[in-house]
Formats: sequence, C-alpha cells, structure tokens
Amino acid sequence: MKFPVFSLVAIFTASILLSCNDIGEPKPETNPIKPIKPPNTPGEPIYAPGQVVVGFADSVNYPFIFSFIKGLNLTPINIDADSSFSVWIQVDSGRVSDLLGRLQQDSAVAWADQRGYPMDDGDPQKEYLLAHFRGTVNVDYALALIRSVPGISWKKTLFSSRSAVIGVPVGQETRWVDSLKTFSFVRWAELNHIVWITY
Repeated sequence: MKFPVFSLVAIFTASILLSCNDIGEPKPETNPIKPIKPPNTPGEPIYAPGQVVVGFADSVNYPFIFSFIKGLNLTPINIDADSSFSVWIQVDSGRVSDLLGRLQQDSAVAWADQRGYPMDDGDPQKEYLLAHFRGTVNVDYALALIRSVPGISWKKTLFSSRSAVIGVPVGQETRWVDSLKTFSFVRWAELNHIVWITY
C-alpha cells in the first residue's frame, strides 16, 4: 500500500515537532520523592528532635505535670498520669477462681488474674492475684474491697507510672534533660528515642 507524499511529509514533520518538546530545561516533577538519609553508624538510636521524655514521682497528678511544663515555657506533647493502680493480693485460703470472680464483680476492678509473686517477701507456698483498679476509686476503697473477701489479704499497691513527652527547642534537648533531672519530683529524663537502626 502506497501513502501519498504529502502524508509521509506530514507524519515526518509531526514526529520532529513532538521530539522537540523534550529538548531544553527538564520539567519539574509535580511530586518528587526525597530520599531519607540513613544514620552515620548502624545500630545508632534515632531521637525525635525537639522532644524529651520525663518520668515523674507517683505523688504528682495530671494538673501538676501540665502546670509544671507550662511554667517552664515548654510544650506538653503527651501526658500519661492515669490514676489507676494495681494491688498484689495473697491467697490465704479458698479457690482462686472463686476469689477472682468475687473481685471481678466489683465495677472498680478493671481486671484481675492469678500471677506469680515477683517480690522477695512473697511466700512461695502461697498463690497471688493481681487486681487492677480504675482511677475512679482510691486505695482505701481497694483495701476495703480486699478485706471484705474472705481468704485474701493485701500485699502491695503499685501505682501507674507518670510520664510526659515534652516539646523543647530543637538542639537543646540534652540541656533540658539535665535540667529536668534536678527537680525532686522528676524520677528520670531522657531524649525521646523513637527507633534503632540495625542495618
């Protein structure tokens, strides 16, 4: 099949014009992908810039922690100051399943189960329960509930940890860690470690 000469000329001209569009400055990408620079040394921790993590004494609460952070002109990013607590309970007599059932009937108990007692003053001949109480009740309520159940006795109360992620000026993280450690109600302070690179 033969094409007319003017058709061949038109196709040739069109192909030249289309190829010329690619000559010159490259077009900018609408959504360029930026590579992530790996750390200098494999195994180094990566920290969140402008953040430190602080652990507080059990005696402080959410409003105190919030006011403390704001008083330092820093930013509270996340505060964990739950008022819930756990109680180690010794089983002196009775069936564990019955005792657990009795504790779990109370709405103040978030959960309760049988646990090995990890403390040095635990009796290896006894069995132990761990009950977690909601922050809506206080320790006195928990002790009264335990005393009301025949066959169990209180051993130890464990309070939930209090901690906060605090925003600090970028580049001053270490200085703030050292400064925060000087307060009597601060148990520990450290950079906000987010991941370990293992490659």
